[in-house]
Amino acid sequence: MTGNISYDYIWQIYQTEKSTNTIQLVPKSFYTDAQAFVAELSNKNDDESVAIKTNIERLINSIYQRRKQKIMVYVAYGKQLPQPVPAEEARFYENLQKLFSNETLNTKSTNKPSLRAIRDIPEIFLPSGNKIGPVSKSNTVEVASEEDTEYLVSNKLCELS
Repeated sequence: MTGNISYDYIWQIYQTEKSTNTIQLVPKSFYTDAQAFVAELSNKNDDESVAIKTNIERLINSIYQRRKQKIMVYVAYGKQLPQPVPAEEARFYENLQKLFSNETLNTKSTNKPSLRAIRDIPEIFLPSGNKIGPVSKSNTVEVASEEDTEYLVSNKLCELS
């Protein structure tokens, strides 16, 4: 399948990836085909082939790095990758999604201080604009901001637990 891969083709993909903010469609076998093309050039020992091989390796690495940056943006915004994508990029995307979801879960659980109601609290608006209540005495209260925590503790409605 390396008949489809050429220096010009790789250069066009590089230029397109460099000039856009979205992942461009490439064949699923792009990286394996490109490696096979580089291997063919490695068999030739003339100076021109060595220079082309070096340039192609640099271009492929640049394409992959640029596409990884774009994949990170896709994961950050919760978007799906356009299909088809090479298997290497699909694995990178899946690993990032797992890492991102685990990190999100960990930050949600560790950032919120645990509050316990000292008395019954009716439904009230907090300084952040969020609403809590009604909450019975001794129940735990979850608030999103430090300002809300400070408000509840300073007004003797809750205590840190």
